Amino acid sequence: REEDFAALVDSTVLAVSRKASRALAADRVVVAAGAPTIEAVPPPPVSLGAVAGVTGMWNGAVTAELMPALTDAYLQAAGVIWTGASDAFPDVALPMISDSFAEDYLARAKNRLVNIGDVVWQNIREQLLVGFGLGESTTKLAQRVVDAGHVSLARANVIARTEVNAAASMGGFQQVMLMGMTGTKEWLDTSDERTRCTHRAAGGQTVPLGGRFRLGGELECGKFVTSFLLVPGDPTAPIGETIQCVIGSTEIDAPI
Repeated sequence: REEDFAALVDSTVLAVSRKASRALAADRVVVAAGAPTIEAVPPPPVSLGAVAGVTGMWNGAVTAELMPALTDAYLQAAGVIWTGASDAFPDVALPMISDSFAEDYLARAKNRLVNIGDVVWQNIREQLLVGFGLGESTTKLAQRVVDAGHVSLARANVIARTEVNAAASMGGFQQVMLMGMTGTKEWLDTSDERTRCTHRAAGGQTVPLGGRFRLGGELECGKFVTSFLLVPGDPTAPIGETIQCVIGSTEIDAPI
């Protein structure tokens, strides 16, 4: 799921950059005959305005392509929890999380995905300004736009992986809470070289089911900032505790 969503984000970034490149190639700055130029320097063959719509292109792609996939990750994780609980308690009618219940979380996730468009636009803008300064042709400028899309992939991929993991983690947690379970949960870290020091230190920590895990603090990992997470990947936590987080798991002891 993580790999599939990251690949979808990558392909969307490239599709948007190619679309912007085509818009750029179709644009021409027309200078009237005899119009004065500043210091006799000709204007660039195209304008930034030709690709300024890249954020709008991206936002449309987020709505049409990315959000359905992220919603699926959220609801699938909730479904796994519901199925397991239903099998364990066949005589209890358990509520299942609905699209409307997930709307608030997914709306915030959408806002974070929209931010990728700003990254793409900034990279395109920087590349075009360099090309303008070098007096490059429209063809070369259009290629710069495509190349800028490739530069944006690394950042987009990080955000994508973070978001899909958070969606799965929160979908499962919110399903547990919706079913009215009580009990405790335990932080289980992945304990490998990629695991953050604060995440390893939190390993084994047990809190009430609706409570938050404590990460960081003055005596842990040299961090003076304490963070409190509902689950690994909690999107309300500081980005330093969640970005590219390799989601471990939380063990739940929650009788109905």
